[in-house]
Amino acid sequence: MKKLIVYTTLLASMTLIAGCGNRSEETSYNLENCIHEQSLSEIISEGKTTKAEILRYFGHNFEVVFDSLDREKWVYSLENATPWKRNMIPYNLFFMGFDLNTKELTLLFDKEGIVDRYFTHSYKRELESRVF
Repeated sequence: MKKLIVYTTLLASMTLIAGCGNRSEETSYNLENCIHEQSLSEIISEGKTTKAEILRYFGHNFEVVFDSLDREKWVYSLENATPWKRNMIPYNLFFMGFDLNTKELTLLFDKEGIVDRYFTHSYKRELESRVF
């Protein structure tokens, strides 16, 4: 019986520790910490920074769009969802809600693959889910 308790406690501890692990080390800089203009100006220089440098800093998790001038635009997004307090009420089984805070970094590249312009955008919205 003691072994069962020890193994169960050990397994629960390992599960908690595994859940607290770091994100992928694919990127050198964390977008969450660098989304502020002051930090970005230290990393990105308009007319100098290349696509390869951006990929090294922020990784491959972005959306690619072409604007009307046929320039390539990369958009990195970061969303943070905060559950509503009423989600924790036990009888509230059919309705859930979250506040979503989104931060975006948009980069425009010229034909040579150099950053032409960049800007950030933040917005908030609510997400509701109903069973019925």
